[in-house]
Amino acid sequence: MHLKKTLLPILTFALVLAWYGMEAKSKFKDTLRRDSRRARYSTKKILKRRNKSEKPNIVLILTDDQDKLLGSMNVMPKTRKILEALGADFNNSFVNTPMCCPSRSTLLTGLYTHNHHVYTNNNNCSSLYWQQTHEPRSFANYLSNVGYRTGFFGKYLNEYNGTYIPPGWREWVGLIRNSKFYNYTINFNGNKIKHYDNYYKDYLTDLIANDSVTFLKQSKQYFSNRPVLMVLSVPAPHGPEDSAPQYQHLFENNTMHRTPTWNVAPNLDKQWLLKTLDPMEPITKRFTDILHQKRLQTLQSVDDLVEKVHNELRDLDELDNTFIIYTSDHGYHLGQFGVIKGKALPYDFDVRVPLYIRGPGIRPKTKISNIISHVDIAPTILDMAGVDIPEHMDGESILRLTKAAKDINNVDENGFVSCKKPWRDTVIVERGDQKSGETFDQYLTELRTLARDCKFEHLKDGLIEDRLVGGLLDEETKHDLRKIQDLTLEKCITVCRSAETAEKLKKNYNKVESSDRNVDAVGNNKHRKSNHKTTQRYAKGRTSNSVPNKYEKQKDYGRYLCKFCGIEHRDIHCPASGQICYVCNGRDHFAHMCKKKKNTPRFRKDVYAVDIGSDDEPESENDEFFIDVVEDIASDTSTSYKSWVVPLKVNGTIIPMKLDTGADVDILGINDFSKLNPKPKLHPSKIKLKAYDGGDILVKGQCIVNVEHKNGTYISLFTISSVNVKPILGRKSCDRMGLVKRVLAVDSNCTETQMKEPVLDTKGDSDTLFENFKD
Repeated sequence: MHLKKTLLPILTFALVLAWYGMEAKSKFKDTLRRDSRRARYSTKKILKRRNKSEKPNIVLILTDDQDKLLGSMNVMPKTRKILEALGADFNNSFVNTPMCCPSRSTLLTGLYTHNHHVYTNNNNCSSLYWQQTHEPRSFANYLSNVGYRTGFFGKYLNEYNGTYIPPGWREWVGLIRNSKFYNYTINFNGNKIKHYDNYYKDYLTDLIANDSVTFLKQSKQYFSNRPVLMVLSVPAPHGPEDSAPQYQHLFENNTMHRTPTWNVAPNLDKQWLLKTLDPMEPITKRFTDILHQKRLQTLQSVDDLVEKVHNELRDLDELDNTFIIYTSDHGYHLGQFGVIKGKALPYDFDVRVPLYIRGPGIRPKTKISNIISHVDIAPTILDMAGVDIPEHMDGESILRLTKAAKDINNVDENGFVSCKKPWRDTVIVERGDQKSGETFDQYLTELRTLARDCKFEHLKDGLIEDRLVGGLLDEETKHDLRKIQDLTLEKCITVCRSAETAEKLKKNYNKVESSDRNVDAVGNNKHRKSNHKTTQRYAKGRTSNSVPNKYEKQKDYGRYLCKFCGIEHRDIHCPASGQICYVCNGRDHFAHMCKKKKNTPRFRKDVYAVDIGSDDEPESENDEFFIDVVEDIASDTSTSYKSWVVPLKVNGTIIPMKLDTGADVDILGINDFSKLNPKPKLHPSKIKLKAYDGGDILVKGQCIVNVEHKNGTYISLFTISSVNVKPILGRKSCDRMGLVKRVLAVDSNCTETQMKEPVLDTKGDSDTLFENFKD
């Protein structure tokens, strides 16, 4: 009884405290609701007083590397509820080039890749050409000129360096370089701001959501009568796939990426890359599963972003006057056809992307199966804003497809809208570039294979030509091709093959480190410099006449002076290996290192003979050539000179060339070199030209050109002199083009007049041949 009396007051007091706590909590919630209602009422009151813009707002949400076929949209319920259920779903939306920078350039300009010339994520991406030519013609500039407040938030182009703000953007929060979630730098209205790894301050997807909503709110508060254009370019689900902490536990066993083509390899009916792949190993399969999981996790923050922007538009009473577009720059593959991960393949999983649009005049749950491509996005945005679409844009507005959905007769039993007016039934998918290690013929074959089923038959050659010009790895060849007027596919192929062959020749030419080759003119013998200095330099303690062992290691240089080639090199490969000596016809050594050389009689100086043996000796950048005819062209107009001159077409330019069968180099003067069109690239060279009077002839460099004779085209390596000298066509080129006949033997009993001189193979005089070249 005493215990009951003691506990009763305590229990009563506890009940009273609990009741007051519940009452306080209820009042606190009521206060929050009241404040929220007051805020909304205040916002609505302000919005009622302001004048709304007549033009609609436009919000473009762009993801990076988001697929359509691997199930990424299935894990974004908020986005699908807001955009798909209340807008239009374009289930046949494609990109024109499945790479980030080319696709984004197309989306901004409404131009195909072959027209804006951004073919890869490096070449021409955010280049000076892009900034001067195409950036001023993006849809942002057109809308800014008609009164839109424009804002860009997130990733722009892969090579954007943050040194400027692209024209047309009022608010600029541009990511510098490629996608990241943490540890990045942005250009915030001209100021570079570094962000680190704090989720609450730096997570890029959330930063884009917050900054864009702030811009939207301020725009409607201070510029209520002006419409808004916003581009929200998020990094997800691009690598490094850093998801927000609250989503890192999701989708552990999700395998939606395992489509019917997953791990199907090899594929002998497809391009060369897919023919060579084997099925994935178990560890690789697991890798695709983990990567797919991480990609889906990053998209959860994008789902929150869409909801946040939607709710802000609703609170501002702007939702019914706003177009919201959701898409990706290209698709993605994770094990499809055995390719572990990536994009850039011309297949459905890489070129098909999600596309949703909601806004004024678009019926909810509209399904449109017409083929759409990224080239249509810019014209559609201009059409939404009531701006005339410029003629230079390749795409067209897709709004007329959504307008057709208003008529119930245009909707079939499955809910798809059919447009009565004609619409495209094909889409152009353009290849990115030539792969590293891929030959030109492989690249050309792949392009022709892709164009085999092209319905634009009259454009097929032109499209292949454009891809060749833009997709080559060799920047110099691309630059030369763009200079050629009236370029055709045939010309393009010829130039590309010649350039590739020339590059191979140049690489082989540069392999040999040094050589003592000399050149003389007709009627003279070779004058070779002694190797004594070289021997003395690398063989300490030896006399100049001593011969080192085959591979004698030098303590100071760690290299070997070879007795077969006379060149200092390591013991991996001798340049003389497999070569034939013209003195003894033996193998595996050069003539100037031949032991039988002392017993070989030399030709008389007055014998007209062509030395045919030195073709087998490799040339070097350090070669020293002797030339006896290098005076100015105007100084010799004799008949004997003209009889040795043949006009040849060099890179399309006719140049009178002197046939010099004693020279081992082809020579052009600097003035003739400047006349070439297209002008070849001039490579530095250490070759020395020396006249027989002892004077040095300055060398500007070397270039590789196409020389046309009769119906043939020959690739030749020309040495360019710094002075205006007579153009010389050396012995090798004369023989290769069939311009001379060789003297393989000399009769010592015959007189000089009985000797056979090299014979011009012109089949007519030089003037007649020159007239033929004019045609």
